[in-house]
Amino acid sequence: MLLQRLTDLAPAEIEPLLVESRAEGYNFVDRLVDDYADGSPARPICNECFVSPRPLFTV
Repeated sequence: MLLQRLTDLAPAEIEPLLVESRAEGYNFVDRLVDDYADGSPARPICNECFVSPRPLFTV
């Protein structure tokens, strides 16, 4: 499996993740969304960014 950095998230795609993360107390997701929206770079010190698992190959 390959983790790929996401660079084009639509608000409708991220909203379910925000709702669930807030309910579970993961407030850093809000910060990531805010940074993503205003064009701030990923946080290299904390290694925080949005990623998506991708298969290396299909069968």
